Amino acid sequence: ESLKNYDKHAFLLGDILPRFIEEIGDGIDFVVLDTVHAMPGEILDFLCILPMMKDGGMVCIHDTANNLIGKYKDAYCTKILLDAVSGEKYYDFSSDTVNIGGFIVTEATRKNIANVFSSLSITWKYEPPLTELMKYRDWYKLHYDDECISLFDCFWQMNHDVIMRDLRINGRV
Repeated sequence: ESLKNYDKHAFLLGDILPRFIEEIGDGIDFVVLDTVHAMPGEILDFLCILPMMKDGGMVCIHDTANNLIGKYKDAYCTKILLDAVSGEKYYDFSSDTVNIGGFIVTEATRKNIANVFSSLSITWKYEPPLTELMKYRDWYKLHYDDECISLFDCFWQMNHDVIMRDLRINGRV
């Protein structure tokens, strides 16, 4: 309520980003990604947001070293995104509480986006429900080329197989 332009802000809660992205609209110039930090979390959301971002827009990522300084050893999704994306990058690992990074979206970010899709090959900590993954995939299909969609499909299937295998080994399926 202390924001001077509060009427220009909205909290869109209770669902995944593909359900809100068209409502948010294009021309996004600043994004803070701070979600689960585990694969595939921020990767999925960044790939959803990128088509709506302006070149020159800033993406700020929190907990980029959380796997090293926090209690969650699997919390490396933000660092993988920061490493995989092309763009002018900023880092601050000066303290346990800061560990923040960011990058500027440029033409190179878009040109080399297959690198971010490829990062989905890193083992996923969790698998979102099929209905959610399909919403992400449907959005990606509108905005990315066949190579990127093939990478998404391949690494989604491979991670699904690994997750199911681990569940069987642990007697959960």
